[in-house]
Amino acid sequence: MISQKDQDLATLILEHSTQLQKGENVMVQLIGLNGIDLLRALVEQIRDKGSHPFVQIEDTETQRLLIEKGDTGFWQNQASVDQLPLMKQMDVFIGIRASENIYENSQASKEANKAYSENFLKPVHFDERVNNTKWCIMRYPSPAFAMNAKLPTREFTKFYYDACLVDYAKLKSAMEPLEKRLRATDEIHLKGEGTDIKFSVKGQNWVPCFG
Repeated sequence: MISQKDQDLATLILEHSTQLQKGENVMVQLIGLNGIDLLRALVEQIRDKGSHPFVQIEDTETQRLLIEKGDTGFWQNQASVDQLPLMKQMDVFIGIRASENIYENSQASKEANKAYSENFLKPVHFDERVNNTKWCIMRYPSPAFAMNAKLPTREFTKFYYDACLVDYAKLKSAMEPLEKRLRATDEIHLKGEGTDIKFSVKGQNWVPCFG
């Protein structure tokens, strides 16, 4: 049974983060099986809104093998035959990162990672997805994620949902005074115990991030 928190998070992602519209194509990509309930909540709500989910589920160990065994030609083929044409049809991209081992790909060689990044990630994600879709990528709580935060799994999971399910519309309003002040500022001075730093921000473009 899908938890209410996953249902609420799915609603937030679709209605606030990506502002899904009826009839839009949505790629929902789950990397690691730990986040399957959030995926199911998203699929259900996407269909209820009259839109079209395209689901991709990737096992992290299999993905590691592909990266380790892949080369330039392999990834160019993966991009051109499969992922890039599909991504060009998407209006929205939602990525759920739910690996049980955050170091799964740590043994892949520099050359293997370079081939993957330059010939697959760049054309499919950095060039197409980032520039031409409404996208949202998030991690999903797991024991590995909690370990990295040096917290018990239960406490970290509570922290995760408390952070993700804040009222982002209210947060946006609260951020507006700071945004206006920063836009009118040429220099920032940070001063505190052990800290006294001044730096110029003249010409800086400020973008408030509110979910």
